[in-house]
Amino acid sequence: MPDRSLRRSLLESIDSYASHLTTPVLEEQIYVHMQSGFTDGNAYIRELTLKSMLSLAPKLTNKTLVNNVLKHLSKLQVDEEASIRANTTVLLGNIAKYLGESTCKRGASLFVRQHAPKSCSA
Repeated sequence: MPDRSLRRSLLESIDSYASHLTTPVLEEQIYVHMQSGFTDGNAYIRELTLKSMLSLAPKLTNKTLVNNVLKHLSKLQVDEEASIRANTTVLLGNIAKYLGESTCKRGASLFVRQHAPKSCSA
């Protein structure tokens, strides 16, 4: 698939050009297309998309991070690939500073409830 090959190449080299992207360009022209990588059928593309957020999160608006990226990350928390689940948790820790305190508190409690063992129900 040419689209997947191009996406893979762009994601693999994100660190070389991410610093040159402006928030408007990233929000309006790039992220709207790259977000489909979070749900791609290919695990490598999902993982590359996830890892790219480390470079892109500082340039995304809080609204996009909270209303869009976090929704994708919550789904990746239960991905069939263990490395994607692990990298999602690492990414959440790294981008927390861009999410705001209330979002972090709300997200942490949701994560604990979602992933707590069934016997821990209160």
